Order: sequence, then C-alpha cells, then structure tokens
Amino acid sequence: LARLVEGRTVLVIAHSLSTVQRADQILVLEDGGLVEYGDHETLLAQSGRYRALYDLQFGLTPTVVKQ
Repeated sequence: LARLVEGRTVLVIAHSLSTVQRADQILVLEDGGLVEYGDHETLLAQSGRYRALYDLQFGLTPTVVKQ
C-alpha cells in the first residue's frame, strides 16, 4: 500500500487506527465535525479524542473490575 500511495494525495476513511498511523495528516471527525488534526505522534501527545480512541482500541485503557 505504501508504494501505491507514494507521491499521491489519498483520502482514507478508517475505523482501525493502525490503518492511518503512518499518514502525514490525520483528521479526527466526531458528530460530523472536525475535532482534531495532525500526525499520529502529535495527536497522541495532545491526549484528546484520537488518544482516547487509540488507547481504547489497543487495550491501553485501564479496566475496572467490580467485586
């Protein structure tokens, strides 16, 4: 895939964040509006919606066990 998109503008719509991690720019949409944009590292550092989704998707969110 990387060779196919090299030197081109490509729009990818993805539910899996691993699909877009290497993108130059990632736009995070919520309720029809843009809430964040940047590259993967920048968005993780902002600790916003992208980071929350990333943590949830990759099991980095602490789980609460009720006794």
